[in-house]
Amino acid sequence: MPMTWLGPWILPITGIVALIGGCVVMWVAWRVQEATDPAAPRVRSGNILEFECSECQQMLVIPPDAYTKLSGAEVALVVGGKPRLAGRKLGEYVCPHCEASHYFTIDRTPPVWVGANLYAPQTKSNNCLECRKRVRPPQWPANPEQDNVLGAGDLRPDYGLVCSRCGALCCVACVAQFSRQDVRTAGARCPRCGRGPIEQLYRP
Repeated sequence: MPMTWLGPWILPITGIVALIGGCVVMWVAWRVQEATDPAAPRVRSGNILEFECSECQQMLVIPPDAYTKLSGAEVALVVGGKPRLAGRKLGEYVCPHCEASHYFTIDRTPPVWVGANLYAPQTKSNNCLECRKRVRPPQWPANPEQDNVLGAGDLRPDYGLVCSRCGALCCVACVAQFSRQDVRTAGARCPRCGRGPIEQLYRP
């Protein structure tokens, strides 16, 4: 006996099956992304976070007491690049392998990763804080009128620029890449804090 009674239900049943199948595929894709996304670290017992450093890909294991609370000035620099973090309590964890600075919201349990190297204080180093390559000082004698991007006659990619906001040292090439424009043009921004101006040439 032909099952003619199924006729009116074929399309609805097909739609429901397709919907369930789509939901399963999306759930599996989400789980795969969660497993590989550093913003979704695995939580072990005792609220210990385990995730892969986004800079050097080494596995990090972070206990709850390993976060350093950011100062008001440091929070301001991080929020400058990520305004959605305004009002949140932020902590920092420095990767022991590559010294990348990882930032977390620590006002909830477990902490949530929000980014890496959003702010890095300037150190006494002659290396670009972005690409880590050594920067060169200008080849002319120190001159206040020439030691900036507008007055420099020769502006090479490996010269260093100092951010007027956070003091970070970055090479001309990294500043241009981050700003997506010539560094001599108004609006060039610091790759570390996302602000400007960054126009003073670096001299050790």
